Amino acid sequence: MFSKIINETQFNVKKEGFKKAWKSLEKGNENYLLNTMGGYMDALENYLVAYNYNPGNSELNYKIGVCY
Repeated sequence: MFSKIINETQFNVKKEGFKKAWKSLEKGNENYLLNTMGGYMDALENYLVAYNYNPGNSELNYKIGVCY
């Protein structure tokens, strides 16, 4: 399953909380690209942290759906 990687310009950049959310997003992307059940579970955990910061990102929401 191919999905593009979310880059910083597509992610809502606010000062407070951005670094934590971005780090979670990057870690989630690493796990997502493993394309395994364990990778998706780990990615989901990280993506949900990023989601709490930026719930309106459509690519992130898509990847969360795939992980479920």
